[in-house]
Amino acid sequence: MTAAVAPESAAPPASPPKPARHRFRSVVAWILVVVASLLVPLSIVAGWVHRDIVSEQGYVNTVAPLARQSAVTDAIANRVVEVLFSKAKVENRVTDLLPDFLDPLGRALTSSVEGLAQKQVGDILASSEFEQIWTEANRAAHTEVVRLFTGRGKVVKTQGDAVVVDFGALANDVRQRLVKKGVTVLKLVKVPPGVATITLVQSPAIERAQPAFALLDDVSTVLPFVTLGLFVLAVVVSPRRRRMVVVGGVGCALMCAVFLVGLSVAREFYLTATSNADLNQPAAEAVYDTLTRALPDYAWAFVGVGVVAAVVAFVSDPARLARLTRLVRGDRVARSTGLAAWVDANRVIVRIAIVAVAALVLAVRSTTTVLALVVILGVMVVALGIVSALVRIAREAPPADGTGADAVTVGAVPAAADASDPADASEPAAPASDATTDPS
Repeated sequence: MTAAVAPESAAPPASPPKPARHRFRSVVAWILVVVASLLVPLSIVAGWVHRDIVSEQGYVNTVAPLARQSAVTDAIANRVVEVLFSKAKVENRVTDLLPDFLDPLGRALTSSVEGLAQKQVGDILASSEFEQIWTEANRAAHTEVVRLFTGRGKVVKTQGDAVVVDFGALANDVRQRLVKKGVTVLKLVKVPPGVATITLVQSPAIERAQPAFALLDDVSTVLPFVTLGLFVLAVVVSPRRRRMVVVGGVGCALMCAVFLVGLSVAREFYLTATSNADLNQPAAEAVYDTLTRALPDYAWAFVGVGVVAAVVAFVSDPARLARLTRLVRGDRVARSTGLAAWVDANRVIVRIAIVAVAALVLAVRSTTTVLALVVILGVMVVALGIVSALVRIAREAPPADGTGADAVTVGAVPAAADASDPADASEPAAPASDATTDPS
């Protein structure tokens, strides 16, 4: 008798090795997405330099809120009064008219006149007239701003590493008001340009960074498109495109988070290193925060865009949504209520309706930020993914054991899905093992 031949154990076939072409595409996609993520902070700074610094109107709009910052206006008022009274030598003239033993009275009278001057300056600073003065003063100083940040433009004043704003017009206006109030000692005083000035920005570090700022200004119009193009190319090249969208979104958000930390460090460095004696600490903080306020806004917007894109790409996968639905027994509800069958029968209309609603929301909004646009489009993509998941559930056979686990199709193949709803690839069946024995 011949011994029975032991059957070979049934083992699933080994997965085929990953083609070298796919590995190459994955490497290229990762390189592209890393470079694009690194370019995101540079794109933010380039846009800020071009729109808020080099552009005259952009700069004027950027510093406009400083006209309502009390720390800044107090510094301007003190400087104007100081210039007027030093030019007129008010205290010397008052004390010269009095005997020596009444010099303290002369100083008291001078202090009283200074208080009147401070009130006049305060009235002007609180009026809409000062906003116009502030705008024109900063418009005149914009040439110095461009020179400090980029090293370009005609130098109208030699101020080294500083941006100086001239308030001579404000000083002369205050002088005229005081003369009308009876302070005739100021009648012949004239404040020439370049005397009643405030150093608004001063930093050697900015001057040293001029070549970098100038380069970013040159590429500011193309750099964002290059960055976006690299992200898109990474997704197109990658063999796993949805995963690459997730990677790109996370990379963008992480680089922006690092950039925000860098901004905080740069702020402390600037406030410590600046040698600006015209502004006290609160005023210097107000100037820095106002001048750079767009940078954190842009960064947070990109953080939101990256996170939304990553989440949408992760959760909008129809196969993943279908598995999640089955995990929470949602497939039973979708079948028992007829929702899955109805969505399957009307899937084209439902998809058109979802896209139309998203378009309507965008159309009725007066202004739409980048983050709002991404959120609206993200919700639309997730909704389309849910529709595809319901179509998958409708075309699967219900579970036979009532456990709600992944469905096993009855028969050979489930109903064919359309091209837009690819079914999950079924696991290859293990080959049957035939036990062969010799006849006795």
